Amino acid sequence: MDLKRREGENFLDWKYRILESKLNKEVDIDWSELVELLGLESSGDHLRKTAYGSIEAKKHYEQKLIDSVQDSHEEILLEIEEKKRELFKERVKLQDARRQNRYLDRVEARVEVLIEEMLLEAKKLEPLFVGEQPKNIVTNKTREALALWSDWHYGQDTENHLNVYNREIAKERIKKLVYETIEYSKEKGINKIHIGQLGDIVNGQIHISTRVNNEIEVGLQIMQVSEILAEAIAEIAREFEEVVLYSVVGNHGRTINKKEDAHIKDNFEYFIVWWLKERLRDFNNITYVQDKDGVIITEILGSKIALAHGNYERLGNPQVLNDTYGTIFNYIIVGHYHHTFMKEISKFTDFIVNNSLCGTDEYALTIRKGSKPAQKLLIFDEDGLETIHNIRFLESIEQWANN
Repeated sequence: MDLKRREGENFLDWKYRILESKLNKEVDIDWSELVELLGLESSGDHLRKTAYGSIEAKKHYEQKLIDSVQDSHEEILLEIEEKKRELFKERVKLQDARRQNRYLDRVEARVEVLIEEMLLEAKKLEPLFVGEQPKNIVTNKTREALALWSDWHYGQDTENHLNVYNREIAKERIKKLVYETIEYSKEKGINKIHIGQLGDIVNGQIHISTRVNNEIEVGLQIMQVSEILAEAIAEIAREFEEVVLYSVVGNHGRTINKKEDAHIKDNFEYFIVWWLKERLRDFNNITYVQDKDGVIITEILGSKIALAHGNYERLGNPQVLNDTYGTIFNYIIVGHYHHTFMKEISKFTDFIVNNSLCGTDEYALTIRKGSKPAQKLLIFDEDGLETIHNIRFLESIEQWANN
């Protein structure tokens, strides 16, 4: 073996190479000769004794260095893998976002087409007949009425042990609703009637079960029920000096199925007021109020009222609406829950839930809940809510057969 120092080899490496060769018996040289070769100031015996420890120490630290490099290499590989996973997830998110945007674009396009079709159809129709100017009803007490119209679910086709409901039955119930609203309001000496349209006027398409129970698709639901509403409001406007229509959207009118993806404005029911304004354009005694964020705030003879559909309100804690708007409403009025409910929240606030027009559907039966089809007519005077008149409807197959 070559014992000379190699080119570029530092002294320490040369020393360890020679010692390892000696210990491995690869060179035939005496320890004292090695001392002289390496230029050390020690005896050959001392070098022999320390050589074993030096070589072991060298091997130990070399192995630690190798392990450290391997660990670092593994860490780098793990970091690279983590980055790759993150990159993959971001790519999937981007693809999902693109798919969602394409879906939303398609929905928006269909909505725009529906709007155009509705307005074209409305313009083709003759305006609804106004008739003579309603005469003032003489009364010795100031009263105003608030008709609650909610949860008609027009387009739903239901037949079960508790209820039968479809478009024809909806029309019959609406006829009774309008007739009784007019007659009872006149009995109470009403000259101004408010109509609170509280949403879910159509059955929509938000769930698979909803679509299964639909007689017609949602575009036709909106167009047909908007005309039914126009005719109903026209009939009332011919009888009373002043009509105020409040229109709040529900959750069944969503244009997007998943509520997490839907903005409150993504709702077919926002088309209704557009249709009504066109169809009722010759009536000068109708005022329209559309919700902006799912809530309408108004006053009737000094009573401060909040109108909402109810899908964002909780029966157990309706006080939240007062807290959200930083005010005290005398009456918080919603639909959505399909059954009558009243609660005195505080000395100053009452919470009122309207019934549904449709009555018990299949979903309600699965959760063992039934509800009577009805709508409320509230009579206000200057002291607040004077009377609640419930307008009820036939609901069972037997009732319809025997009527």
